[in-house]
Amino acid sequence: MTLATADAAPLQKIDVTVKSLCTEKGTHFNILNNGPKWPQKAKLKIFFADDKSEITVRKVKLGQGHSVSFRIRTKVAAGRPLAVYVDPEWYQRQFKFDATQKCT
Repeated sequence: MTLATADAAPLQKIDVTVKSLCTEKGTHFNILNNGPKWPQKAKLKIFFADDKSEITVRKVKLGQGHSVSFRIRTKVAAGRPLAVYVDPEWYQRQFKFDATQKCT
């Protein structure tokens, strides 16, 4: 059994802003870390939002105020809605899409 000690650091939860944009080339997502530097990596998971099937995963570690951008090509999305979920390695986070976007 593990007990928390008085000097243990408080759990750092993520604080992100996710923006999405449709262009001729596809769906663009930008994820901004509004909080402090992440203590570990997080998985950026991209899904088809309609059936929650995973398309791709990237692992990143963002500093305070840093962001990462990526694009899912129109051909890959094929008119289906896309979604992003940020899954931190250092704590269990409730599964709920951080952003969704449908580009036609």
